[in-house]
Amino acid sequence: LKDGETLLIVDAGGGTVDMTCFEYENGSLNEIVKGRGNKLGSTTLDEKFWKVMKAKYGNAISKFRTDCPLEFERQTRVWIQKTKHLYTN
Repeated sequence: LKDGETLLIVDAGGGTVDMTCFEYENGSLNEIVKGRGNKLGSTTLDEKFWKVMKAKYGNAISKFRTDCPLEFERQTRVWIQKTKHLYTN
């Protein structure tokens, strides 16, 4: 980095997305925007997906999750591998 340049660090994890911004000056990084995060991580997206499914199919989703936990987990993996990466909203 050169003096005056900025660096944005984004940690997009499972539970949260955390961001902070630094400016490089005289050989050191100075935080110019305090780091903060929000609950927009990957697991939150999974939870929202199942809430949409529950809104559409009612208690059948809760019953499916309880009665067929292995199949529920398999369907969650299908969601993650085949559909989730296409999500843009």
